[in-house]
Amino acid sequence: MQFEEIKNLLRKKGLNVAHIEAVKSNGVNSNIYKVKIGDREYCLKGYRGDQTKENAAKNIRQAREINFLKLMQQMNSSKTPKIISHDTKDQWTMLEWIEGRRPEKMTKVIEENFYT
Repeated sequence: MQFEEIKNLLRKKGLNVAHIEAVKSNGVNSNIYKVKIGDREYCLKGYRGDQTKENAAKNIRQAREINFLKLMQQMNSSKTPKIISHDTKDQWTMLEWIEGRRPEKMTKVIEENFYT
C-alpha cells in the first residue's frame, strides 16, 4: 500500500491522517504502518498479495487475527492492542498503537505476557 492509498482508505471511514510512516517488520503476510490521527497513534496493518486468488487467503488471515485479538480482549489481556477498525474488502486492520519490542519467541511471550 502506498501512503496516499492508505490516507484515502481511512478518509472513507471519516479518519483524517496527520502523519503516516512505514514500520520495519519482517512480516510475510502484511505491511505495518504507524498512523497519526489527531493526537493519537495507531497501527495499520495492510495485508499483502494480489486481488485475485490470494484475496481469499488474506481474508482468512485477517479474520483469524481479528478473532485472536478479540479472544485476548475477552481474557482481559492488557498487552493486546484493541481493534479500532478494519475493512475486509480493502484488507486492512487498524489497532491501537502499543510501544514495545518484537517478540523473540512467541511461546514464551504468550506464557509470560498474555495470561497475566
